[in-house]
Amino acid sequence: MNTEIVKSLQQSFNELTGILSALDQQQWNKVPFEGSWTPGQVADHLFMSYDAIETLKGNVVQTSRPIDAKRAEIEKLFLNFDIKMKSPDFIIPHEGTIEKTELLKSLELRTKELIDFAGSNDISLTCTDFELPGDGPLTRLEWLAFINVHTKRHTHQLKKMQPYL
Repeated sequence: MNTEIVKSLQQSFNELTGILSALDQQQWNKVPFEGSWTPGQVADHLFMSYDAIETLKGNVVQTSRPIDAKRAEIEKLFLNFDIKMKSPDFIIPHEGTIEKTELLKSLELRTKELIDFAGSNDISLTCTDFELPGDGPLTRLEWLAFINVHTKRHTHQLKKMQPYL
């Protein structure tokens, strides 16, 4: 199962960084339409959310249920592009100008760390240091699936922004 999630994460992260890399600094910080984040803010939000690597590396216990029991529910929710979600306060992006080169490099390092972790650790264990709000404790596989669909959701958002940048 590690191979499948690693490949899916690689694909999602490559698509995300491809879109972000193609933007110039002005586009990176442009509000495409009222009520929207800038592409730089989307990148900042994702970078902060990828701090979930610390939860993945943290305290774990053996899982007493199917290791992907919550995966379908998470995927269904986050891949429903018809609903608007509110970001938790701790990952709301910074206001103002966001420097593209530095953040993009940091994003690439953190996504590589996530892929490396997914490919070399037991993803059947349940993480106990932090719970996804409303979902309770997740297995490492479920966390990685969440990171993947969260990335896909914001990649979709970036694609919708492109004509307005």
